[in-house]
Amino acid sequence: MEKKSSKLRFLMWIIGALLLVWAVICYFSESGGLAIRNVTSLILAAGGVGAFILPWFWAQSRRFRWITVGVVVALLVVAASVLELRQTSGSLMPRFALRWERTPDERLNPVKPDRNAENVVDLATTSEQDFPQFLGPDRTNRVSGRGLSADWSNYPPQLKWRRSIGAGWSSFVAVNGFAVTMEQRGESEYVTCYEIATGKPRWAHRETTRHATVLGYIGPRSTPTIYDGRVYSLGATGILCCLDGATGKPVWTKNTFDLAGMSQADAERYVAWGRSCSPLIVDDKVVVSIGGADPDNLISLAAFDALTGEVIWKGANYQASYASPALITLAGERQIVVVNQDYVTGHDPNSGQVLWEFDWAGRSNANANTSQALAATDDSIFVSKGYGKGAGVYRLIRGDDGQWQSPQELWQNNSLKTKFSNVAIRDGYAYGLDDKRLSCVRVADGKKMWKQQQYGYGQTIMVDDYILVAGEMGELALVAVDPQQFRELGRVQVLNAQTWNTPCLYGRTMLLRNSEEVVCYELPGTDSTSP
Repeated sequence: MEKKSSKLRFLMWIIGALLLVWAVICYFSESGGLAIRNVTSLILAAGGVGAFILPWFWAQSRRFRWITVGVVVALLVVAASVLELRQTSGSLMPRFALRWERTPDERLNPVKPDRNAENVVDLATTSEQDFPQFLGPDRTNRVSGRGLSADWSNYPPQLKWRRSIGAGWSSFVAVNGFAVTMEQRGESEYVTCYEIATGKPRWAHRETTRHATVLGYIGPRSTPTIYDGRVYSLGATGILCCLDGATGKPVWTKNTFDLAGMSQADAERYVAWGRSCSPLIVDDKVVVSIGGADPDNLISLAAFDALTGEVIWKGANYQASYASPALITLAGERQIVVVNQDYVTGHDPNSGQVLWEFDWAGRSNANANTSQALAATDDSIFVSKGYGKGAGVYRLIRGDDGQWQSPQELWQNNSLKTKFSNVAIRDGYAYGLDDKRLSCVRVADGKKMWKQQQYGYGQTIMVDDYILVAGEMGELALVAVDPQQFRELGRVQVLNAQTWNTPCLYGRTMLLRNSEEVVCYELPGTDSTSP
Protein backbone atom coordinates (compact mmCIF):
# COMPACT_ATOMS: atom_id res chain seq x y z
CA MET A 1 0.00 0.00 0.00
CA GLU A 2 2.85 2.38 0.90
CA LYS A 3 4.60 1.51 -2.36
CA LYS A 4 1.43 2.40 -4.28
CA SER A 5 1.20 5.67 -2.33
CA SER A 6 4.79 6.54 -3.21
CA LYS A 7 4.10 5.93 -6.89
CA LEU A 8 1.04 8.20 -6.71
CA ARG A 9 3.06 10.95 -5.01
CA PHE A 10 5.76 10.65 -7.65
CA LEU A 11 3.16 10.85 -10.42
CA MET A 12 1.57 13.95 -8.88
CA TRP A 13 5.00 15.60 -8.59
CA ILE A 14 5.69 14.87 -12.24
CA ILE A 15 2.31 16.37 -13.19
CA GLY A 16 3.01 19.40 -10.99
CA ALA A 17 6.45 19.92 -12.51
CA LEU A 18 5.05 19.67 -16.04
CA LEU A 19 2.29 22.17 -15.23
CA LEU A 20 4.81 24.63 -13.78
CA VAL A 21 7.09 24.27 -16.81
CA TRP A 22 4.09 24.74 -19.10
CA ALA A 23 3.10 27.85 -17.12
CA VAL A 24 6.59 29.35 -17.60
CA ILE A 25 6.59 28.53 -21.34
CA CYS A 26 3.12 30.03 -21.74
CA TYR A 27 4.09 33.21 -19.88
CA PHE A 28 7.16 33.89 -22.02
CA SER A 29 5.60 32.79 -25.31
CA GLU A 30 5.08 35.39 -28.04
CA SER A 31 1.85 33.79 -29.24
CA GLY A 32 -1.48 35.05 -27.94
CA GLY A 33 -2.20 38.19 -25.98
CA LEU A 34 -0.24 38.89 -22.81
CA ALA A 35 -3.37 39.13 -20.66
CA ILE A 36 -4.55 35.69 -21.81
CA ARG A 37 -1.05 34.29 -21.26
CA ASN A 38 -1.05 35.74 -17.74
CA VAL A 39 -4.38 34.11 -16.86
CA THR A 40 -3.39 30.79 -18.44
CA SER A 41 -0.02 30.81 -16.68
CA LEU A 42 -1.69 31.55 -13.34
CA ILE A 43 -4.13 28.65 -13.74
CA LEU A 44 -1.35 26.27 -14.77
CA ALA A 45 0.92 27.42 -11.95
CA ALA A 46 -1.90 26.97 -9.42
CA GLY A 47 -2.50 23.48 -10.77
CA GLY A 48 1.21 22.70 -10.55
CA VAL A 49 1.51 23.89 -6.96
CA GLY A 50 -1.67 22.00 -6.09
CA ALA A 51 -0.24 18.81 -7.59
CA PHE A 52 2.80 19.12 -5.31
CA ILE A 53 0.80 19.94 -2.18
CA LEU A 54 -2.11 17.50 -2.58
CA PRO A 55 -0.18 14.26 -1.83
CA TRP A 56 1.34 15.80 1.31
CA PHE A 57 -2.03 17.23 2.38
CA TRP A 58 -3.80 13.91 1.87
CA ALA A 59 -1.19 12.16 3.99
CA GLN A 60 -2.07 14.27 7.02
CA SER A 61 -4.64 13.26 9.63
CA ARG A 62 -8.33 13.68 8.88
CA ARG A 63 -8.63 16.21 11.72
CA PHE A 64 -5.83 18.34 10.28
CA ARG A 65 -7.43 18.24 6.82
CA TRP A 66 -10.85 19.33 8.11
CA ILE A 67 -9.38 22.16 10.20
CA THR A 68 -7.29 23.39 7.25
CA VAL A 69 -10.25 23.33 4.86
CA GLY A 70 -12.41 25.14 7.42
CA VAL A 71 -9.83 27.88 7.97
CA VAL A 72 -9.35 28.39 4.22
CA VAL A 73 -13.11 28.57 3.59
CA ALA A 74 -13.58 31.00 6.49
CA LEU A 75 -10.81 33.25 5.17
CA LEU A 76 -12.36 33.22 1.70
CA VAL A 77 -15.80 34.11 3.10
CA VAL A 78 -14.35 37.00 5.13
CA ALA A 79 -12.36 38.27 2.13
CA ALA A 80 -15.42 38.11 -0.13
CA SER A 81 -17.51 40.01 2.41
CA VAL A 82 -15.09 42.93 2.84
CA LEU A 83 -13.37 43.14 -0.56
CA GLU A 84 -14.66 43.65 -4.07
CA LEU A 85 -12.92 43.56 -7.43
CA ARG A 86 -12.87 47.17 -8.67
CA GLN A 87 -10.47 47.21 -11.58
CA THR A 88 -7.92 45.23 -13.58
CA SER A 89 -4.69 46.29 -15.23
CA GLY A 90 -4.12 45.92 -18.95
CA SER A 91 -2.65 42.49 -18.28
CA LEU A 92 -5.74 41.50 -16.22
CA MET A 93 -4.05 41.80 -12.84
CA PRO A 94 -6.92 42.35 -10.34
CA ARG A 95 -7.18 45.33 -8.01
CA PHE A 96 -9.40 45.07 -4.96
CA ALA A 97 -10.92 47.66 -2.64
CA LEU A 98 -12.99 47.61 0.53
CA ARG A 99 -16.67 47.24 -0.33
CA TRP A 100 -17.70 50.34 1.62
CA GLU A 101 -14.91 52.51 0.21
CA ARG A 102 -16.05 55.05 -2.37
CA THR A 103 -14.20 55.28 -5.66
CA PRO A 104 -11.95 58.35 -6.16
CA ASP A 105 -14.44 60.02 -8.52
CA GLU A 106 -17.26 59.59 -5.97
CA ARG A 107 -15.17 61.47 -3.40
CA LEU A 108 -14.77 64.52 -5.67
CA ASN A 109 -16.99 67.58 -5.52
CA PRO A 110 -18.80 68.77 -8.65
CA VAL A 111 -16.66 70.83 -11.03
CA LYS A 112 -16.64 74.49 -9.95
CA PRO A 113 -15.51 76.81 -12.76
CA ASP A 114 -13.37 79.83 -11.91
CA ARG A 115 -15.80 82.76 -12.22
CA ASN A 116 -13.15 85.39 -11.35
CA ALA A 117 -10.85 84.87 -14.33
CA GLU A 118 -10.36 88.03 -16.38
CA ASN A 119 -9.54 86.39 -19.72
CA VAL A 120 -12.28 85.00 -21.93
CA VAL A 121 -12.22 81.39 -23.10
CA ASP A 122 -11.52 81.58 -26.84
CA LEU A 123 -11.36 78.30 -28.74
CA ALA A 124 -11.86 79.93 -32.15
CA THR A 125 -8.35 81.41 -32.36
CA THR A 126 -5.94 78.74 -33.56
CA SER A 127 -2.19 78.24 -34.04
CA GLU A 128 0.29 75.57 -35.11
CA GLN A 129 0.88 74.73 -31.44
CA ASP A 130 -2.68 73.48 -30.98
CA PHE A 131 -3.71 69.87 -30.38
CA PRO A 132 -7.40 70.06 -31.40
CA GLN A 133 -8.36 66.39 -31.69
CA PHE A 134 -7.53 62.84 -30.66
CA LEU A 135 -3.93 61.86 -31.56
CA GLY A 136 -3.01 65.33 -32.78
CA PRO A 137 -3.93 67.78 -35.55
CA ASP A 138 -4.36 65.14 -38.28
CA ARG A 139 -5.09 62.07 -36.14
CA THR A 140 -1.82 60.30 -37.06
CA ASN A 141 -0.34 60.14 -33.55
CA ARG A 142 2.38 62.57 -34.68
CA VAL A 143 3.10 66.23 -34.01
CA SER A 144 5.92 68.37 -35.36
CA GLY A 145 7.59 71.71 -34.80
CA ARG A 146 7.82 71.37 -31.02
CA GLY A 147 11.63 71.66 -30.82
CA LEU A 148 12.10 69.23 -27.95
CA SER A 149 15.47 68.75 -26.28
CA ALA A 150 16.74 65.27 -25.46
CA ASP A 151 18.84 66.50 -22.53
CA TRP A 152 16.54 65.38 -19.75
CA SER A 153 19.52 64.72 -17.45
CA ASN A 154 20.38 68.41 -17.13
CA TYR A 155 17.01 69.88 -18.04
CA PRO A 156 14.22 67.50 -17.03
CA PRO A 157 10.54 68.27 -17.65
CA GLN A 158 9.25 70.88 -15.21
CA LEU A 159 5.96 70.41 -13.36
CA LYS A 160 3.66 73.43 -13.77
CA TRP A 161 0.68 72.10 -11.82
CA ARG A 162 -1.08 68.97 -10.63
CA ARG A 163 -4.73 68.53 -9.65
CA SER A 164 -7.38 65.90 -9.02
CA ILE A 165 -9.70 65.00 -11.86
CA GLY A 166 -12.72 62.78 -12.35
CA ALA A 167 -12.53 59.23 -13.66
CA GLY A 168 -12.20 58.33 -17.32
CA TRP A 169 -9.74 57.42 -20.06
CA SER A 170 -10.44 60.54 -22.12
CA SER A 171 -7.45 62.62 -23.12
CA PHE A 172 -7.05 66.36 -23.46
CA VAL A 173 -7.32 68.51 -26.55
CA ALA A 174 -5.87 72.01 -26.49
CA VAL A 175 -6.41 75.25 -28.41
CA ASN A 176 -5.27 78.82 -27.66
CA GLY A 177 -4.21 78.18 -24.07
CA PHE A 178 -7.25 76.13 -23.03
CA ALA A 179 -7.64 72.36 -22.73
CA VAL A 180 -10.80 70.25 -22.81
CA THR A 181 -11.39 66.70 -21.60
CA MET A 182 -14.18 64.47 -20.24
CA GLU A 183 -14.45 63.11 -16.71
CA GLN A 184 -16.81 61.24 -14.38
CA ARG A 185 -17.70 62.53 -10.92
CA GLY A 186 -20.26 60.35 -9.20
CA GLU A 187 -23.38 60.16 -11.36
CA SER A 188 -22.31 63.08 -13.57
CA GLU A 189 -20.34 62.85 -16.81
CA TYR A 190 -18.61 66.16 -17.53
CA VAL A 191 -17.02 67.87 -20.49
CA THR A 192 -14.62 70.27 -18.78
CA CYS A 193 -12.48 73.16 -20.02
CA TYR A 194 -9.30 73.99 -18.06
CA GLU A 195 -6.94 76.94 -18.40
CA ILE A 196 -3.54 75.49 -19.33
CA ALA A 197 -1.50 78.17 -17.52
CA THR A 198 -3.16 77.64 -14.14
CA GLY A 199 -5.05 74.33 -14.25
CA LYS A 200 -8.25 76.05 -13.14
CA PRO A 201 -11.55 74.87 -14.62
CA ARG A 202 -13.22 77.56 -16.74
CA TRP A 203 -16.47 75.85 -17.68
CA ALA A 204 -18.14 72.46 -17.38
CA HIS A 205 -21.04 70.77 -19.14
CA ARG A 206 -22.77 67.97 -17.21
CA GLU A 207 -24.85 64.98 -18.29
CA THR A 208 -26.47 62.73 -15.66
CA THR A 209 -25.15 59.34 -16.74
CA ARG A 210 -22.50 56.85 -15.63
CA HIS A 211 -20.59 53.97 -17.19
CA ALA A 212 -18.65 51.57 -14.96
CA THR A 213 -17.32 48.03 -15.42
CA VAL A 214 -14.51 46.06 -13.79
CA LEU A 215 -12.49 45.53 -16.97
CA GLY A 216 -13.09 48.99 -18.45
CA TYR A 217 -13.36 50.87 -15.14
CA ILE A 218 -15.29 54.14 -14.78
CA GLY A 219 -16.23 57.08 -16.93
CA PRO A 220 -15.89 58.45 -20.46
CA ARG A 221 -13.14 57.16 -22.73
CA SER A 222 -13.42 59.21 -25.91
CA THR A 223 -11.55 62.47 -26.47
CA PRO A 224 -13.42 65.66 -27.44
CA THR A 225 -12.74 67.57 -30.66
CA ILE A 226 -12.37 71.35 -30.91
CA TYR A 227 -13.50 72.84 -34.21
CA ASP A 228 -14.42 76.38 -35.24
CA GLY A 229 -14.77 77.54 -31.65
CA ARG A 230 -17.03 74.66 -30.64
CA VAL A 231 -16.42 71.44 -28.69
CA TYR A 232 -17.78 68.08 -29.85
CA SER A 233 -17.89 65.15 -27.43
CA LEU A 234 -19.26 61.61 -27.31
CA GLY A 235 -19.89 60.19 -23.84
CA ALA A 236 -19.45 56.60 -22.73
CA THR A 237 -23.22 56.12 -22.86
CA GLY A 238 -23.63 57.49 -26.38
CA ILE A 239 -24.52 61.16 -25.76
CA LEU A 240 -23.14 63.33 -28.57
CA CYS A 241 -22.79 67.02 -27.69
CA CYS A 242 -21.93 70.21 -29.52
CA LEU A 243 -20.92 72.87 -26.98
CA ASP A 244 -20.18 76.57 -27.23
CA GLY A 245 -16.40 76.76 -26.73
CA ALA A 246 -16.60 80.02 -24.80
CA THR A 247 -19.16 78.93 -22.21
CA GLY A 248 -19.67 75.17 -22.44
CA LYS A 249 -23.38 75.67 -23.02
CA PRO A 250 -24.94 73.11 -25.35
CA VAL A 251 -25.62 74.10 -28.95
CA TRP A 252 -27.23 70.71 -29.55
CA THR A 253 -27.16 67.17 -28.15
CA LYS A 254 -28.08 63.79 -29.61
CA ASN A 255 -28.51 60.43 -27.94
CA THR A 256 -26.90 58.10 -30.48
CA PHE A 257 -28.35 55.05 -28.72
CA ASP A 258 -31.82 56.37 -29.52
CA LEU A 259 -30.81 56.70 -33.15
CA ALA A 260 -29.86 53.02 -33.16
CA GLY A 261 -32.94 51.99 -31.16
CA MET A 262 -31.10 50.62 -28.13
CA SER A 263 -30.81 51.20 -24.40
CA GLN A 264 -27.57 51.55 -22.44
CA ALA A 265 -27.96 47.93 -21.28
CA ASP A 266 -28.40 46.81 -24.90
CA ALA A 267 -25.36 48.80 -25.98
CA GLU A 268 -23.11 47.44 -23.24
CA ARG A 269 -24.09 43.88 -24.07
CA TYR A 270 -22.35 44.26 -27.43
CA VAL A 271 -19.83 47.07 -26.81
CA ALA A 272 -19.08 46.24 -23.21
CA TRP A 273 -16.61 48.91 -22.11
CA GLY A 274 -18.26 52.14 -23.15
CA ARG A 275 -18.29 54.25 -26.29
CA SER A 276 -14.81 55.55 -27.04
CA CYS A 277 -15.19 57.05 -30.52
CA SER A 278 -13.65 60.53 -30.67
CA PRO A 279 -15.77 62.72 -33.00
CA LEU A 280 -14.27 63.43 -36.43
CA ILE A 281 -15.02 66.69 -38.25
CA VAL A 282 -15.15 66.46 -42.05
CA ASP A 283 -16.50 69.30 -44.19
CA ASP A 284 -18.75 70.68 -41.42
CA LYS A 285 -20.00 67.20 -40.57
CA VAL A 286 -19.48 65.41 -37.24
CA VAL A 287 -18.81 61.71 -37.81
CA VAL A 288 -19.03 59.06 -35.07
CA SER A 289 -19.43 55.30 -34.89
CA ILE A 290 -22.64 53.98 -33.32
CA GLY A 291 -23.22 50.25 -33.91
CA GLY A 292 -26.42 48.90 -32.42
CA ALA A 293 -28.24 46.00 -30.76
CA ASP A 294 -30.05 44.67 -33.86
CA PRO A 295 -27.55 42.76 -36.06
CA ASP A 296 -29.61 43.61 -39.14
CA ASN A 297 -29.80 47.33 -38.39
CA LEU A 298 -26.35 48.45 -37.29
CA ILE A 299 -24.88 51.90 -37.96
CA SER A 300 -21.13 51.74 -38.54
CA LEU A 301 -20.85 55.51 -38.98
CA ALA A 302 -23.25 58.42 -38.84
CA ALA A 303 -22.62 62.00 -39.95
CA PHE A 304 -24.35 64.96 -38.29
CA ASP A 305 -24.49 68.59 -39.38
CA ALA A 306 -21.90 70.33 -37.21
CA LEU A 307 -24.12 73.38 -36.64
CA THR A 308 -27.56 71.80 -36.17
CA GLY A 309 -27.01 68.14 -35.27
CA GLU A 310 -29.22 66.99 -38.13
CA VAL A 311 -28.40 63.48 -39.39
CA ILE A 312 -26.88 63.75 -42.88
CA TRP A 313 -26.01 60.13 -43.63
CA LYS A 314 -25.52 56.67 -42.15
CA GLY A 315 -22.96 54.26 -43.55
CA ALA A 316 -22.43 50.46 -43.40
CA ASN A 317 -23.91 47.78 -41.16
CA TYR A 318 -21.12 46.79 -38.76
CA GLN A 319 -20.87 46.84 -34.97
CA ALA A 320 -18.84 49.62 -33.35
CA SER A 321 -15.38 49.02 -31.95
CA TYR A 322 -13.29 51.24 -29.63
CA ALA A 323 -11.39 52.91 -32.49
CA SER A 324 -12.26 56.29 -33.98
CA PRO A 325 -12.79 57.24 -37.63
CA ALA A 326 -10.05 59.17 -39.44
CA LEU A 327 -9.91 61.18 -42.65
CA ILE A 328 -7.18 59.70 -44.85
CA THR A 329 -6.21 60.27 -48.48
CA LEU A 330 -5.57 56.88 -50.09
CA ALA A 331 -4.95 56.20 -53.77
CA GLY A 332 -5.56 59.89 -54.38
CA GLU A 333 -9.02 60.00 -52.80
CA ARG A 334 -10.12 61.44 -49.47
CA GLN A 335 -12.03 58.90 -47.44
CA ILE A 336 -13.15 58.20 -43.90
CA VAL A 337 -11.52 55.03 -42.61
CA VAL A 338 -12.78 53.25 -39.52
CA VAL A 339 -11.91 50.01 -37.75
CA ASN A 340 -15.23 48.41 -36.83
CA GLN A 341 -15.81 45.39 -34.58
CA ASP A 342 -14.66 42.90 -37.22
CA TYR A 343 -14.19 44.85 -40.46
CA VAL A 344 -12.17 47.82 -41.65
CA THR A 345 -14.12 50.08 -44.01
CA GLY A 346 -13.44 53.12 -46.18
CA HIS A 347 -16.31 55.59 -46.72
CA ASP A 348 -17.13 58.42 -49.09
CA PRO A 349 -17.16 61.56 -46.86
CA ASN A 350 -20.11 63.04 -48.74
CA SER A 351 -22.50 60.09 -48.66
CA GLY A 352 -21.12 57.54 -46.19
CA GLN A 353 -21.11 54.93 -48.97
CA VAL A 354 -18.68 52.07 -48.37
CA LEU A 355 -15.87 52.19 -50.92
CA TRP A 356 -13.99 49.09 -49.80
CA GLU A 357 -13.75 46.75 -46.81
CA PHE A 358 -11.72 43.88 -45.42
CA ASP A 359 -12.07 41.47 -42.53
CA TRP A 360 -10.24 42.34 -39.28
CA ALA A 361 -11.47 39.90 -36.65
CA GLY A 362 -12.64 41.00 -33.23
CA ARG A 363 -15.58 41.27 -30.84
CA SER A 364 -16.34 44.44 -28.91
CA ASN A 365 -17.21 42.45 -25.78
CA ALA A 366 -14.14 40.20 -25.96
CA ASN A 367 -11.03 40.51 -28.19
CA ALA A 368 -11.87 44.07 -29.16
CA ASN A 369 -10.42 46.34 -31.83
CA THR A 370 -9.15 49.58 -30.33
CA SER A 371 -6.33 50.94 -32.49
CA GLN A 372 -6.58 53.43 -35.34
CA ALA A 373 -5.99 52.66 -39.00
CA LEU A 374 -3.16 54.70 -40.54
CA ALA A 375 -1.89 55.29 -44.06
CA ALA A 376 1.14 53.02 -44.56
CA THR A 377 1.86 54.38 -48.06
CA ASP A 378 -0.10 56.41 -50.60
CA ASP A 379 -2.25 53.39 -51.44
CA SER A 380 -2.02 51.08 -48.42
CA ILE A 381 -3.44 50.97 -44.92
CA PHE A 382 -1.80 49.84 -41.65
CA VAL A 383 -3.95 48.22 -38.95
CA SER A 384 -3.08 46.66 -35.60
CA LYS A 385 -4.68 45.21 -32.47
CA GLY A 386 -3.95 43.22 -29.32
CA TYR A 387 -5.13 39.80 -28.13
CA GLY A 388 -2.38 38.02 -30.06
CA LYS A 389 -3.43 39.31 -33.50
CA GLY A 390 -0.73 41.90 -34.23
CA ALA A 391 -0.53 44.10 -37.30
CA GLY A 392 -0.94 44.06 -41.06
CA VAL A 393 -0.75 46.18 -44.19
CA TYR A 394 -3.41 46.09 -46.93
CA ARG A 395 -3.11 47.64 -50.38
CA LEU A 396 -6.13 49.38 -51.88
CA ILE A 397 -6.95 48.51 -55.49
CA ARG A 398 -9.05 50.28 -58.10
CA GLY A 399 -10.13 48.56 -61.29
CA ASP A 400 -9.84 49.99 -64.79
CA ASP A 401 -13.39 51.26 -64.39
CA GLY A 402 -12.40 53.26 -61.31
CA GLN A 403 -14.33 51.01 -58.91
CA TRP A 404 -12.73 49.92 -55.66
CA GLN A 405 -11.90 46.24 -55.30
CA SER A 406 -11.18 44.11 -52.24
CA PRO A 407 -7.94 45.29 -50.60
CA GLN A 408 -4.93 42.98 -50.95
CA GLU A 409 -3.19 41.73 -47.81
CA LEU A 410 0.54 42.47 -48.15
CA TRP A 411 1.46 40.98 -44.80
CA GLN A 412 0.03 40.19 -41.37
CA ASN A 413 1.89 38.90 -38.30
CA ASN A 414 1.81 39.10 -34.51
CA SER A 415 4.14 42.10 -34.28
CA LEU A 416 2.82 45.30 -32.67
CA LYS A 417 -0.02 43.86 -30.62
CA THR A 418 -1.48 47.27 -29.74
CA LYS A 419 -4.13 46.36 -27.20
CA PHE A 420 -5.11 49.90 -26.11
CA SER A 421 -2.57 52.02 -27.94
CA ASN A 422 -1.75 53.37 -31.39
CA VAL A 423 1.35 53.39 -33.55
CA ALA A 424 3.08 56.25 -35.35
CA ILE A 425 4.63 55.76 -38.79
CA ARG A 426 7.66 57.61 -40.17
CA ASP A 427 10.00 56.90 -43.09
CA GLY A 428 8.62 53.41 -43.60
CA TYR A 429 8.75 52.26 -39.95
CA ALA A 430 5.97 51.90 -37.39
CA TYR A 431 6.67 52.52 -33.68
CA GLY A 432 4.34 51.44 -30.91
CA LEU A 433 3.70 49.22 -27.91
CA ASP A 434 3.69 45.50 -28.66
CA ASP A 435 1.65 44.52 -25.61
CA LYS A 436 3.93 46.06 -22.94
CA ARG A 437 7.15 46.55 -24.91
CA LEU A 438 8.03 49.40 -27.23
CA SER A 439 8.75 48.04 -30.71
CA CYS A 440 9.70 49.10 -34.20
CA VAL A 441 8.44 47.27 -37.29
CA ARG A 442 9.27 47.80 -40.95
CA VAL A 443 6.05 48.71 -42.75
CA ALA A 444 7.06 47.19 -46.09
CA ASP A 445 7.17 43.59 -44.86
CA GLY A 446 6.39 43.49 -41.13
CA LYS A 447 9.96 42.72 -40.07
CA LYS A 448 10.52 43.45 -36.38
CA MET A 449 13.51 45.79 -36.07
CA TRP A 450 13.61 45.81 -32.30
CA LYS A 451 11.46 45.17 -29.24
CA GLN A 452 12.74 46.54 -25.97
CA GLN A 453 11.72 48.34 -22.80
CA GLN A 454 8.53 47.45 -20.92
CA TYR A 455 6.16 50.37 -20.30
CA GLY A 456 3.01 48.41 -19.54
CA TYR A 457 -0.21 49.07 -21.43
CA GLY A 458 0.47 52.77 -21.83
CA GLN A 459 0.37 55.18 -24.76
CA THR A 460 2.81 56.78 -27.20
CA ILE A 461 2.99 59.83 -29.43
CA MET A 462 5.71 60.80 -31.90
CA VAL A 463 7.03 64.34 -31.46
CA ASP A 464 9.51 65.35 -34.18
CA ASP A 465 12.47 62.95 -33.78
CA TYR A 466 11.30 61.44 -30.50
CA ILE A 467 8.62 59.19 -29.09
CA LEU A 468 6.96 60.24 -25.85
CA VAL A 469 5.90 57.12 -23.95
CA ALA A 470 3.31 57.45 -21.19
CA GLY A 471 3.71 54.21 -19.24
CA GLU A 472 0.80 52.36 -17.67
CA MET A 473 2.01 53.17 -14.16
CA GLY A 474 2.52 56.88 -14.78
CA GLU A 475 6.10 57.13 -15.99
CA LEU A 476 7.02 59.39 -18.93
CA ALA A 477 9.90 58.38 -21.21
CA LEU A 478 11.62 59.98 -24.19
CA VAL A 479 12.82 57.54 -26.86
CA ALA A 480 14.69 58.28 -30.09
CA VAL A 481 12.96 57.61 -33.41
CA ASP A 482 15.56 55.16 -34.73
CA PRO A 483 14.71 51.96 -36.64
CA GLN A 484 18.15 50.47 -36.01
CA GLN A 485 18.20 50.51 -32.22
CA PHE A 486 16.20 51.32 -29.12
CA ARG A 487 17.50 54.38 -27.25
CA GLU A 488 15.71 55.70 -24.19
CA LEU A 489 16.96 59.25 -23.62
CA GLY A 490 15.16 60.12 -20.40
CA ARG A 491 12.50 59.03 -17.95
CA VAL A 492 10.53 60.68 -15.12
CA GLN A 493 7.63 59.58 -12.93
CA VAL A 494 4.71 61.96 -13.45
CA LEU A 495 1.56 60.10 -12.28
CA ASN A 496 0.96 57.54 -9.55
CA ALA A 497 -1.89 55.35 -10.75
CA GLN A 498 -2.94 53.29 -13.75
CA THR A 499 -2.70 55.48 -16.85
CA TRP A 500 -4.30 54.54 -20.17
CA ASN A 501 -4.82 58.12 -21.44
CA THR A 502 -2.84 59.56 -24.35
CA PRO A 503 -0.62 62.64 -23.89
CA CYS A 504 -1.64 66.04 -25.27
CA LEU A 505 1.05 68.44 -26.53
CA TYR A 506 0.23 72.15 -26.68
CA GLY A 507 3.49 73.57 -27.97
CA ARG A 508 5.98 72.06 -25.51
CA THR A 509 3.40 71.95 -22.71
CA MET A 510 2.29 68.39 -22.03
CA LEU A 511 -0.99 67.48 -20.37
CA LEU A 512 -1.32 63.91 -19.15
CA ARG A 513 -4.04 62.45 -16.96
CA ASN A 514 -5.50 59.23 -15.68
CA SER A 515 -8.67 58.42 -13.73
CA GLU A 516 -7.54 60.30 -10.62
CA GLU A 517 -5.28 63.23 -11.44
CA VAL A 518 -3.87 65.41 -14.21
CA VAL A 519 -0.40 66.91 -14.53
CA CYS A 520 0.90 69.73 -16.70
CA TYR A 521 4.61 69.64 -17.58
CA GLU A 522 6.78 71.97 -19.63
CA LEU A 523 9.13 69.85 -21.74
CA PRO A 524 12.69 71.13 -22.34
CA GLY A 525 13.35 72.77 -25.70
CA THR A 526 16.36 73.11 -27.99
CA ASP A 527 16.06 76.90 -28.22
CA SER A 528 17.14 77.52 -24.63
CA THR A 529 19.16 75.94 -21.83
CA SER A 530 16.00 75.45 -19.82
CA PRO A 531 12.34 74.86 -20.61
